[in-house]
Order: sequence, then C-alpha cells, then structure tokens
Amino acid sequence: MIRRKAMQTPGPARHVVLAEYYLTAKDTWGWSPERLQLLLAGLADLLPWLKQWHNDPNPEYGMGLGDYFAGFLDEECRKNRTTPAAVEGMRFGNANLR
Repeated sequence: MIRRKAMQTPGPARHVVLAEYYLTAKDTWGWSPERLQLLLAGLADLLPWLKQWHNDPNPEYGMGLGDYFAGFLDEECRKNRTTPAAVEGMRFGNANLR
C-alpha cells in the first residue's frame, strides 16, 4: 500500500511518504534495524534524483530537500549502527531479505 502511495506521489513528496513510513515502522511497529535498512535503501535510491532536481532552498525545511534527506539518511543510519555505504550496497541487490 505505501509503495503504491509513494509511486503515485509526485516529485520530492515520495521522500516524505517513505520517511514517514520509516518513522512509523521504527517508532510504532518496532521494526528491527535490519528491516528498517530496507526502507533506508529506498530513500538512498531516490536521493541522487532529489539532490539533482529538487535541491533549491525550501523554506519549509530550511535547506534544499536533497540536503535535508541526506542528513536524515545519515542520522538514521547512525542510529541503526550502519553506514550510508552499507545501505547503498542494499540498493544493488545485496540485501538479505529473510
């Protein structure tokens, strides 16, 4: 369901939908760090596009959306004791989905 909503959401709002889903999974549903990494991989996948096309200063976020979500990704990786590089590896099919 969230995937359909995220794919139907235009432009940079996809990051917002995915980040909100991530926070709900972490804070409400108690997902494990390993499972949360899959959502972080989804954010990492959209980040280059967001930085290229939607990184003009955004008054709602106080900076460009690409920079904001790059910081969000870095912080959540730190909290999950992983790195953006490890999450990046998951983007290319190295994820253990068991």
